[in-house]
Amino acid sequence: MIPPLPPSLAYGVPAPADHNALTHLLTQAFVAPPQAESSYIRNFGLDQFRVLRQGSQILGTLALIPMGQWYGGRRVPIVGVASVAIAPEHRSQGRGVALMEAALGEMQQQGTALSVLYPATQRLYGKVGYGPGGSRWGWTLATAGLRLGSPPLSVYPLDIPPNLPLSGLTAWEGNRVEPRSPQSPNGSALDNGSALDNGSALDTNPDLGLAIDPGATTLQTLQRLYQAYARHHNGPLDRAWGLWRSRLNPAQPKALYGYGLGTPSQPQGYVMFSQNRSPVPAQIATQIAPQIAIEDWAYTSPEAGLSLWAFLGSMGSQIQGITWWGGAIDPLTLLLPELALQPHGHQRWFLRLVNLPAALTARGYPPGLAGELHLKVTDALLPANQGSWILTLDRGQGQVTPGGRGDVQIAIDSLASLYSGFLTAHQLQSLGQVTGSSQSLAWASQVFGGSAPWMPDLF
Repeated sequence: MIPPLPPSLAYGVPAPADHNALTHLLTQAFVAPPQAESSYIRNFGLDQFRVLRQGSQILGTLALIPMGQWYGGRRVPIVGVASVAIAPEHRSQGRGVALMEAALGEMQQQGTALSVLYPATQRLYGKVGYGPGGSRWGWTLATAGLRLGSPPLSVYPLDIPPNLPLSGLTAWEGNRVEPRSPQSPNGSALDNGSALDNGSALDTNPDLGLAIDPGATTLQTLQRLYQAYARHHNGPLDRAWGLWRSRLNPAQPKALYGYGLGTPSQPQGYVMFSQNRSPVPAQIATQIAPQIAIEDWAYTSPEAGLSLWAFLGSMGSQIQGITWWGGAIDPLTLLLPELALQPHGHQRWFLRLVNLPAALTARGYPPGLAGELHLKVTDALLPANQGSWILTLDRGQGQVTPGGRGDVQIAIDSLASLYSGFLTAHQLQSLGQVTGSSQSLAWASQVFGGSAPWMPDLF
């Protein structure tokens, strides 16, 4: 159970006058330019932040960002936890745990299904029930091997909006994307409701592409293409407004180039990138070389994927390398004639089931599976998750009821790795993190099986 805060401490939404103090705290914590951190706060909105106070002094802060995440072809409501920072003079005193416990208490009250974060330290977040959920890999590709000829699809420039508004969410309504009003600081910032019907309106004809409303903006087109692409993977986000804004209007000035694949009325993909001169791995070049940094991309057909590589390869006379962030196994790279790529970075994100029944119900499952999975879960911090549960599968959907035999015994942090597909039940058993019969563990692995979870976004 979440312990109450000491009487001397208070948790809540910062006031407008706290903007400079938060900027200073985040600048020191993340060794970042003050302008970048100030822009980050404005991008997501001060009402998305929470602070831990002692009197008038801010001891720590974090951001709670409502989004969605794709699992098994369905959108699961999540809250991303970002910018967790404790003032240096208050570290190693349990303030970080207290701040996270207060945030989880708020998320639980709001009915949040899942929470996702990038951990600076695994030990802290393990204490509050987060476990490994997926990965984010950085890749560098030499353009020398991208001689693919003309793209199968037409490539046309995109009109990237230069000044998106600071506030607003993205809500899916049928086939349309409409701006929502900004969140208020009274708790509704964690409203995870969405009109998105888990992607049924996003199916594409691989021969014709995605039919786009003639009045749709570039942003609406990008969002629809991204969702049509992301829903077929485990882990990619249904991005918050602030994440879209940071991709299209980055805080640090740089030229952003965008191109669509197909036709404007029926696009099949897009790519957005910047250009720079950076050191590249020795296997690719031995100098400061011109590079393309992929900021975002999506493809909804094999032709779009091939067109993407052919288009980027056509720049090989000037560009020596292409970098991007994706999964450990990126299907798009299987369209390359040669795998002349090297990893340049790796990050692991962590996951927590905040509302276990909601999380298990919202996720998609293999449609051919039918039956029951009996779980026995321990969660000392959020006891509503604790106990025995029956997950009943039918036609790709799950229903959760309390009770059952408890065939698979697992702690809430280890359940996160099973839920996302990051580890199988037998792999968790080899680490001493789950118990059950071999048959029960094999069934659990089938239930949560799928592609390796990943996401390209850092928040």
